[in-house]
Amino acid sequence: MSSTIIAILILASVSLLALFFWLRLLARDWVLDWLDASPVESADLWVNIRERLSELARRARQEVPELWILPEFCPNAIVLGAVGSRPSVIGLTEGLAHSLSYKEMNAVLCLCLAQTKNKASKRWAMISFIFYPFCAALEF
Repeated sequence: MSSTIIAILILASVSLLALFFWLRLLARDWVLDWLDASPVESADLWVNIRERLSELARRARQEVPELWILPEFCPNAIVLGAVGSRPSVIGLTEGLAHSLSYKEMNAVLCLCLAQTKNKASKRWAMISFIFYPFCAALEF
């Protein structure tokens, strides 16, 4: 009986360790793919936002995160922390970029930078990822 319990505990520990490494290394790309995100290219609005993000990161003495576009019209943002040598990712929806003023967008970018400095906990990213379908279903 006790050997069965020990075997189950070892199996559970190995499974949790494997899940941790999967989340650490692969979840970032999987989340961006699932959200149909794309990196910022040459659109004037997005280049302007990327330049402001670079300036704010320079002022905060932080590494400049990658900026990704989420094809949603609901204003929202997501921050995914740095993994290894890859920088953090900030994803902004099209609705957010088109609806905010200059000062409001700077405030959102500063908040995102603060979250990247605090390592952008994967736990919160996964919680947001879990509730995203519910929020999308509520849109009319």
